Amino acid sequence: MEPELIAFRERAAHDAGDVLVADPRPAILDFHAELAKRGIVLVLFPVPDKAMLQPGQLHGRVERDRPTPTARSRDWAPLVTELKRRGVLIFDPTPEQIAPGDEPRFLVQDTHWTPAFMQRVAAELATFVKSNAQLSAPPTEGAYSRKPMRVSRVGDIVDMLKLTEGQTRFLPQEVGISQVVDASGEPFQPSPEAEVLLLGDSFSNIFNEEFMGWGSAAGLPAQLAAELGRPLDVIAQNDSGAFATRVALELELQRGNARLAGKKVVVWEFASRELAVGNWKHIDWSKATSDGGSELAK
Repeated sequence: MEPELIAFRERAAHDAGDVLVADPRPAILDFHAELAKRGIVLVLFPVPDKAMLQPGQLHGRVERDRPTPTARSRDWAPLVTELKRRGVLIFDPTPEQIAPGDEPRFLVQDTHWTPAFMQRVAAELATFVKSNAQLSAPPTEGAYSRKPMRVSRVGDIVDMLKLTEGQTRFLPQEVGISQVVDASGEPFQPSPEAEVLLLGDSFSNIFNEEFMGWGSAAGLPAQLAAELGRPLDVIAQNDSGAFATRVALELELQRGNARLAGKKVVVWEFASRELAVGNWKHIDWSKATSDGGSELAK
């Protein structure tokens, strides 16, 4: 939030021939205002980073006999205060401290969370949503159930090393996931008619989309639907959580797909690091409202 740092990032991008909006506040507040005009509640959900919750794996200095406070950007508290003052709801599952005996919250060779941590967060998120939005009565009880499965693979950190195929230095990690199935036994699928829309990045796609390599229908969208006991609409895209899903939503509206029709809540999930390094591009939502489309500002 420091003006000098914001100006530095934007100037560096300009010098490289790019356009970057470094301050996240205008985009968040603008999106919040646009949804509010439609009677939709925005829930902002920055997912804590692995380096925040498991810093010992980076620096090796682990307190073995007492908890340590979770590392936070010094701008986090002022940002939360400002956004809440403007009416934005913020869901933050970050623990206040890290205890020596805590179970790992992230996969061993991956930047993403474990199935167990993700599922706990989904339950907390569902409680937060139900406490802050007036949803209709859910469908009959038992709309979703969970089916345990085992999956294994090396993580995305190993992928980024670009090692030769068949390498054995880093072996796959096996984890248990809970695939969410509907009353007919079919794996969870998003429903465009749902009252809740989840905008997400790879933290939503992992365990949910087959292409991630960690199973399917078992990630944040599926678990949130199961915890809410109701269908869920989803727009998720890996990377660039600061703007990618807002752009995807805007394009849906431009094409005449009423993805916000009947919505009461939009949960905007993105990696918390986006607040510091993301590109918070402006979208002219007024044009999306008046003539069905808009253009990203250049």
